[in-house]
Order: sequence, then structure tokens, then C-alpha cells
Amino acid sequence: MFTRWHGNFARVGGVHATRMAFHDGRGADRRSLLRSHGWQSKRHLTLGGTSADQLAFTVQPQNAVARQIITPAVQVTALDPLGNTDVSFTGEVTVSLGTNPGGGFLGGTLTVGAVNGVASFGDLTVSSAGTGYTLLAAASGAKSATSNPFNITSP
Repeated sequence: MFTRWHGNFARVGGVHATRMAFHDGRGADRRSLLRSHGWQSKRHLTLGGTSADQLAFTVQPQNAVARQIITPAVQVTALDPLGNTDVSFTGEVTVSLGTNPGGGFLGGTLTVGAVNGVASFGDLTVSSAGTGYTLLAAASGAKSATSNPFNITSP
């Protein structure tokens, strides 16, 4: 998806940056931050970006039963440098077990392409009971995220 940006650039902390307005091609105006090292004046530019600044778990994993699907679906959102959802992010997000107190294995679809900046994992399972599991989310170029702890009980 290509996006039309417009606004004035300013120098912020050694990096040219500003809060920019853009049109997302579907009739909605959005606001975000564009960082650059070369543009110093008012410009119009077209970007087709897939990188985000950081990831966040916006629907945290809930307690579940071993080998049963974790509900509701876990969601990871790509955020821009201002902490807003980066709706242009369409990259792949991968989840894995972080803290693994029960020695379990994470099952389901572990890599998902984001849609409008959000990756939904609707079939995740953990194979073994344990207290205090966490998930890690990673995407190329973005700061990874760790979920809140959750528990898996025996069937």
C-alpha cells in the first residue's frame, strides 16, 4: 500500500522529524511520525513502508488448558515512534515462548502477516502445564515485545 504524506520537517534530537498527516488511500486521514536524515523542507512524498518502530501485545494471552487454543486470539500491534498503531505495517510477526516454566512447546500458526498493523494469532496452544509463561513477538526492524505472564493448566 502506498501512502501520500505531507507536512513540514523539523530537526528533533539530531534527526529530521515531524508529525505528519497522510491519506491512507481508503478515504481516511491519519497522523504519524516520519523520521528522515535528509529532508529539510516541505515536501510531498510517496512511501510504501512495512517497518514499524516497536511491537506491543494489544490482546494478551489468557490462562488456558494445555493443548487447547488460547482464547481470545492473541493480537500483536505494530506501533510508530509515537506509540500509535502503524496501519501501514504489513510485515510478518512471529511469536515464540519466552518464559517457559513447564518446558512446553508453542503450537499453532506462529508467523502471521499483519493487516493494518495488527497480527492476530487465533490458534495458539501450549503443550504443558505451567505458571508464568510469556510470549515473545518479533518482526524485522521493530523492537520486540513480551506478553504479560499467563498460566497453562493440566487437562
